[in-house]
Amino acid sequence: MVEPDRRWAWKDEAHLAGRVEVGLTFETEAHSFRAEGERVLPLIEAGLEPFTEYWSQWRPDPAWPLPTLPAGWHALAGYNVDWNRVAGS
Repeated sequence: MVEPDRRWAWKDEAHLAGRVEVGLTFETEAHSFRAEGERVLPLIEAGLEPFTEYWSQWRPDPAWPLPTLPAGWHALAGYNVDWNRVAGS
């Protein structure tokens, strides 16, 4: 997570670890997420694209329509997963 002043912090690490623990995310995926974050840290700290002043001020066009969910989205496999579940609890 990157703030407009380029302060950054890792986000949702415990949530991701829980997903790995219960098999919703592969451990290799979790490692790739961290690796990508580490790859962009120098860009963040240097204020390079996409972490420039321009992007911190960007807002979508208010005329754009709100996205909608497709019919039956709630019946997709995995929808009723307890994302906060901790293995063994």
